[in-house]
Amino acid sequence: MDSCRHARYRTLKVRAALQAKKGSRLFNMRELDMTRETTKLVGAVLCAVVLGGLGGCASTSEVDKLRGEIDQINQTARNAAAAAQAARTEAAAASQTAAEARAAAQEAKAAAQATDEKVDRMFKKAMYK
Repeated sequence: MDSCRHARYRTLKVRAALQAKKGSRLFNMRELDMTRETTKLVGAVLCAVVLGGLGGCASTSEVDKLRGEIDQINQTARNAAAAAQAARTEAAAASQTAAEARAAAQEAKAAAQATDEKVDRMFKKAMYK
């Protein structure tokens, strides 16, 4: 019962708003129902058009073209990953070579210092004679 009163009140409110909008002319209930049905129909048609437009845009040739581009991009990514791995390997080898060179330089420095000390001792010995 409450919902019937609410619906009637809403209908009267709509009629009053339409009357104020259209001047003194009162719409009858049939005209009011027609405008509601028309509004619902227009909304449904717009939804169908939008959904249909979004869903059926791609053809099979476009999909195949996109798949080809995706395959190309994947191949490029694989090539880049392989190049990066090769660069990492070369960098590791260069790092190893640098470590070996550093060790050799430290050995040479130590040998040079030992030789320098030996020469100094020989020079001092020669000076005392």
